Amino acid sequence: MKSRSACWFFLFLLVAGLLAAIIPYLFATWRQLDLETISRAKAKWSDQKPLDYNLTVRHDRGKSQIYRVRVRAGKTVEVLLDGSFGNDVEMHQISIPTLFDQLQDWAEYKSRFDYLVADFHPAIGYPVRIVWRKAGGVREEWVIRLDALPSR
Repeated sequence: MKSRSACWFFLFLLVAGLLAAIIPYLFATWRQLDLETISRAKAKWSDQKPLDYNLTVRHDRGKSQIYRVRVRAGKTVEVLLDGSFGNDVEMHQISIPTLFDQLQDWAEYKSRFDYLVADFHPAIGYPVRIVWRKAGGVREEWVIRLDALPSR
C-alpha cells in the first residue's frame, strides 16, 4: 500500500515539475512582441497623439540613463540626458516615432532566442515599457512616461 501512494506522490511531483517548466515558457512565448501588435499601436498613436508633450524615458542597460524630451507642435525641441543637454543625434533618437521604428526593426530581426515584449498605453498607443533580453544575456529596459500638455 505504501509503494502505491509513493508512486502517486512521485507522479504528482513529475507533473508539477513539468508544469513549472512549461508554463513560464508558454507565457513568455505568448508575450513576445509581433509586427501586428506594433502596427496597431502605431496606428493608434497616429490618430491620438498629442502635439505638445513632455517625455521621460528611463533606459536601463546595466547603468540607468534618464532622458527628458520636450516635444512642441510634433517636433522634438529639447533633449536632456541625465540633466545635461543632449546632442543632435540624441535629439532624433529619443522620440515616440523612433521608438516605434526601433521596435519594428527588433521584431523583424530578433533571433528566436531573444525575448522582446512591450506594453502600450491603452488610449494613446505609445509604448510605456519595453524589455529586450538578447540571446547573449544582455537585458535592456525602457520605461516611458508621456505628459501631454493642454492644447492651445
